[in-house]
Amino acid sequence: MLIGAMVLAGLVLLVLVADRGTALMTRVADAGSLVYCRPCDMRYPRDQLVDGSRRCPQGHHIATASRGFSMSTVLIAACIAFIALGALLVASGAVATR
Repeated sequence: MLIGAMVLAGLVLLVLVADRGTALMTRVADAGSLVYCRPCDMRYPRDQLVDGSRRCPQGHHIATASRGFSMSTVLIAACIAFIALGALLVASGAVATR
């Protein structure tokens, strides 16, 4: 049961790291140059705004993309800690693998 949970935690970790990696690939040099449109669920470069206003190309009101602390960091750390603790418990024999 614990090994199955560790495999599931590994898959969740893989998804979280992939999500974080795609965010790094789409980042441009200037952190303030992206704007996020919630209805479109897209990030647009600031130069694509309609007439320099706060509207995306489809006409939705947009907000500046934040660069604060992400909960994915906490989830990644929790997955790594769970996998490490599970591996330690299995290796020490504290938890039966059958």
